[in-house]
Amino acid sequence: MLRARSLHIIVSSCAYTLLHSLAAAQPSFQGLGTLPGTTYSDAADVASGPLVVVGLSSEFPSQGYRWTPRAGMVGLGDLPGGTFYSAALGVSADGSVVVGQSSGFGGLHATRWTLEQGFVDLGTIGGASGQSIAHDVSADGTIIAGSSDIAGVPDQAFRWTARTGMVGLGFLPGTVGSFALGISDDGSTIVGESYGPGFFDKRPFRWTEATGMVELGLLPGFTSGTATAASGDGQVVIGSLFATNPQVFRWSIAEGLTVIGPGTPSGVSGDGALIVGRSLGDAFIWDKVNGVRNLQAVLADDFGLDLGDWWLEHAAAISADGTRIVGVGRNPDGQIEAWLAIIPEPGSLALLLAGGAFLLYRRRLVERRTTRPTGAKQANDDSAVT
Repeated sequence: MLRARSLHIIVSSCAYTLLHSLAAAQPSFQGLGTLPGTTYSDAADVASGPLVVVGLSSEFPSQGYRWTPRAGMVGLGDLPGGTFYSAALGVSADGSVVVGQSSGFGGLHATRWTLEQGFVDLGTIGGASGQSIAHDVSADGTIIAGSSDIAGVPDQAFRWTARTGMVGLGFLPGTVGSFALGISDDGSTIVGESYGPGFFDKRPFRWTEATGMVELGLLPGFTSGTATAASGDGQVVIGSLFATNPQVFRWSIAEGLTVIGPGTPSGVSGDGALIVGRSLGDAFIWDKVNGVRNLQAVLADDFGLDLGDWWLEHAAAISADGTRIVGVGRNPDGQIEAWLAIIPEPGSLALLLAGGAFLLYRRRLVERRTTRPTGAKQANDDSAVT
């Protein structure tokens, strides 16, 4: 049993908390613009802590950027020497470390960028010669996954740390090279593809220090496949299987390999519950309940966002908590531009749906108290309410 005054205080406090939660959970969409003097940009990754998006802008030459709500899109420059070029492909959870590739005195090399140091050349597996690229980075920014050739020898997936440098992960039996495309938050799991002599002979793999490189396999009817990203704990892997048209797969330790629909996936949430990518020419989002859905339609129908004349072509990444999605599309002027969509967490979405009913209850409670019949006893203010 609660007295009316106590209930009023509780309801008022809950309403205050609710209003602030609803404000934080409001969905939004925006284009991220381009670097000065350019008309093209795309997004590659989004941080899960402070809001930071990374990608590249301008086609010739490309320059990696780091975008924040306060500073907007800021170019990162490139390595000294060589032809001007850089690309930002992955970002740490706090947005302070950006990995990718740049052109310098040594050629096209994998890079690690921080605000304090700028670009650092990670070299190649075989030393200074050859080329390399960093595709993804662990949540704390200390472990990097990518690929490197060795003076013209086919590429090999690598794992980089400051202590070990660039260490090759090898390749699957019967193949000749490998690419590492994704890494788990703690850096313990790396995923990618190991490829054979034939152009279409690709095999998706999952690497851990304990198991080494393990093939995820192919389903009947498919000729090749590639793994593109891993969940936060590395227990879920996403990628594509190829036959006539690419199909999205989701692999987990518990369920094995499952095809979930047409398309090529690029990002997965930390818990493995949400997948984003490109399907049938449009950005898509997937969850177990709804399957593969057109992301632009979901933003409009589920979250009430009006994207106007935007066309979302590809969703490149999703934050660990599933609330931020970045990608590339055509803006209302027909130009290719990076974009950012923010959607509520599942708990926040439920809060949004429940919020109206909760506030309506509070309003009715206040109306009932302010419209008491004349002569009602003052004691009613302190009467018990069930």
